Amino acid sequence: MKGILATLAVLLAAGAVAQTEDLKPAEAGSTASVCIDWWTTKNLWAGNPNTLNRKDRTTIRFDLTKYLAKGRVQKAELRMAVYPFGIYDENTFVIEQLMRERMELKPTDTLSDDAEKRADFVIKADDKPPCLQRFDLTDCVNGLLYAGHTQLVLRLRDATVETRGNKKNKAEGLAVIANELKLEILP
Repeated sequence: MKGILATLAVLLAAGAVAQTEDLKPAEAGSTASVCIDWWTTKNLWAGNPNTLNRKDRTTIRFDLTKYLAKGRVQKAELRMAVYPFGIYDENTFVIEQLMRERMELKPTDTLSDDAEKRADFVIKADDKPPCLQRFDLTDCVNGLLYAGHTQLVLRLRDATVETRGNKKNKAEGLAVIANELKLEILP
């Protein structure tokens, strides 16, 4: 066992074993899709954070510039911890990629129609927070790098709330904790 650990230590020191890198968002914001004037970078929501039928969405931008020269990564995984609130059955959340490159997020990105679905997940009423989520975005990131783009922009929305509305007139959805949000990259 000591021999394996020693060999691993030598390989790590020599850079022979690739290590993952945590890429934090360059920026993230959230606003109600029914009133983009409520844009905030402090609270990241998906759903209805209060009794209004707001249909909040969160937009996240990752800067991939340092990976552009190589043109690809071995692995890219979105990791986030979400905190559900008020879900009385189950809600489906969707992660979409905004296809036009953006160097800066704007409230209007919440409504952008240039989105393509990349993943979805279900949160149930009895799920205990934090709910850790992981999504493989390797093909997505490599597609951007291959095209010479440096910005990955994602949008998170609550498809259930956006479809059925606010039937119980209460807060329902999830909060995303910004400091627990990252893109784990294996260069």
